[in-house]
Amino acid sequence: MNVGLLHPLNLFYFLPATVVGLLVYRQLHRKSALLQRWGYRLTTQQTQQNRILFLKLCLLLALLIIASSQPTWGVEETTVELRGISVYILIDVSQSMLVEDVSPSRIELAKLIALSLTQELTEHEVGLMLFSSVPSILFPLTTDSRSTRSFILTIEADTGRLAGTNYSDALRFALQSFNPETDTTRMIILISDGEVSDSSIDAITEKLVASQVIVHTIGVGTENGDRIPQKDGDGVVVGYKQDNGQVVISKLATDKLAYLAQETGGIFQLSNNNPNITSTLSNYIDGVKAGRLSIQQSMRPIERFYIFVGLAVVLFAAIGFRN
Repeated sequence: MNVGLLHPLNLFYFLPATVVGLLVYRQLHRKSALLQRWGYRLTTQQTQQNRILFLKLCLLLALLIIASSQPTWGVEETTVELRGISVYILIDVSQSMLVEDVSPSRIELAKLIALSLTQELTEHEVGLMLFSSVPSILFPLTTDSRSTRSFILTIEADTGRLAGTNYSDALRFALQSFNPETDTTRMIILISDGEVSDSSIDAITEKLVASQVIVHTIGVGTENGDRIPQKDGDGVVVGYKQDNGQVVISKLATDKLAYLAQETGGIFQLSNNNPNITSTLSNYIDGVKAGRLSIQQSMRPIERFYIFVGLAVVLFAAIGFRN
């Protein structure tokens, strides 16, 4: 039999209760001695009754303290239904996300937004996908928000040879990664500077609409843009990306981001100077009807505090009736 306490620290209440009990007992003893000096002597029966009453009060207090610690023994199987929505966060990690036209940089701002989103979506399941020319899942859909935040901190921009930003493949991969067995609302939150290498995203947008997947988009960067830094293995800037001998200037492009959000019923936002960007999405999500994410079987301890509460009530009634 599994025996335990849900709140074991409450047993420390016995310490002050014991001190108070000793002080009360000492005070009663002094009072008895004082009465004897005045010529009033308690009979043996009265003394015994007072001691029993004192012990009953101590037992009553002990029962209440034990009840407050919520003792348990035995276990029972329970079925827990998790309800919420499924959200994939897609972060652009192409080279243009290294640009520092926003503070501290586009990629670092995207990470901060993703961290804030995971804090807002703790009651839902969240997955994270990175994409540039090809997409990859950093972690699948999960309700473990603590683990998601630790993964987000490891994100870095893709400085490999493959260049470009492919929205279509990333969105298609995210669509395929949703669990088809759940009946919950499915959403994608795409964070990017909007510069894409695939010329058309109409086909995947039609699939998203047909699948009733809502896409929210967040643009990071500025219209003026800045140079794309090239860094060595230690993260030190050694130059800037060039094309035909000219330094490339990467600028925020909003057309594809706004199009995706509009066509799928989502929200398009710019991250610049917008402290409420995540709360806006959170408020939107709170208004969406949650569905069943999963059903889990679990074992939990059976609480028995009511036994001690019941004994305390009986004892209290007995004391009151006797007196």
